[in-house]
Amino acid sequence: MKSISKPVVVVANGLFPTHPMPLSFIDHAGTVICTDGAADKLLSHNKYANIVIGDMDSLEIDLPEGIDIIHVLQQKNSDLEKAITFCIKHKIQEITVVGATALRDDHYLANILLILHYYKKISISVVTDKYTIFSSQGNNSFLSFKRQIVSLFAFTKTTITSENLKYKVDHEQLTSPSQGVSNESLGNSFSINSSEPLIVMQSHEKA
Repeated sequence: MKSISKPVVVVANGLFPTHPMPLSFIDHAGTVICTDGAADKLLSHNKYANIVIGDMDSLEIDLPEGIDIIHVLQQKNSDLEKAITFCIKHKIQEITVVGATALRDDHYLANILLILHYYKKISISVVTDKYTIFSSQGNNSFLSFKRQIVSLFAFTKTTITSENLKYKVDHEQLTSPSQGVSNESLGNSFSINSSEPLIVMQSHEKA
């Protein structure tokens, strides 16, 4: 197998992106890792993978020469999770995932929860046609723009403080799953301090 160059982008077998944001990550990737079910979608958009990984049960085309094929027979985990664990094994610290949403709700939810499941081992950002989705713990600042939609999701008892968001959170706990939805950035950055890991969603467009 060839060496893995950064940045690393993983293409999952969901709805193939159309927004310039996720497409730019594919175009500027050092290495594109594709789950087997997404390989035909990638090629149909004249884009190419360096690595295809999975059990190969969804592969419907002959791959061009030069692509590394990682055949994983284990059926307990999704092909996206196989790609994530492959990256962890090869000491990759950060990946961007595209194509993770929209075709099946159960897969979409599982894909988002993988961000939290592996947050101690690898930084995962899921970039869709609407949002960038990632995890955050501790005190972190993020680039933004005025009226960007920012949503926060806590899955455990978590104390949160925010700065430069329209609806300020000051050493509070989110008491329902919808309480952190549809906040807005007030400028070109905002910060979040959380005692436990959160899922953060930032929109590509203004509210």
